[in-house]
Amino acid sequence: MTCINHGGADAHVGNRPVVGIFGWAMKKYGIWIDGKTAWIAELAEDGLHEVVVESAAERKPRIPGETSKKTTRASKGFDYESNQKARYEEELKKYLRKVAAIVSPPAEVFIFGPGETKNNLEKVLSGKQKVIVLAVRPADKLTLNQRRKLVREFFVPAAGHSLQKRR
Repeated sequence: MTCINHGGADAHVGNRPVVGIFGWAMKKYGIWIDGKTAWIAELAEDGLHEVVVESAAERKPRIPGETSKKTTRASKGFDYESNQKARYEEELKKYLRKVAAIVSPPAEVFIFGPGETKNNLEKVLSGKQKVIVLAVRPADKLTLNQRRKLVREFFVPAAGHSLQKRR
């Protein structure tokens, strides 16, 4: 896990803290996630506080000395693929719990990224009290600046635009 300028300030509009439906100052998180990396940005008064979490989950790990899948599978038996899948799913769960642990309630969350991992993260975060997932959107590989811009635009709409339902 890499931490970049991670602080704990609450989001404000002018001099007032942003208050969510619970009546508390809500932290605002934007999360770009795929199966290998999660980029988490907390929108605070002094800017974005960013954290990067790496996943240890591998769909098809290579066994040292392996020359072909056929020889490896023949020597390991039929349980090889089911064990590999179970190991991947367990590592993915650990990764999602690690990402969810960074989101501290009360919080509003915007999740985006390629693949299905973002939907799995939504399920994990939905189980946390005082955490609201505002939207889950598909997004391809984005540069760091594109991610930052997307999070800022999601939480701070341009002047003159009314807030609209984000789902």
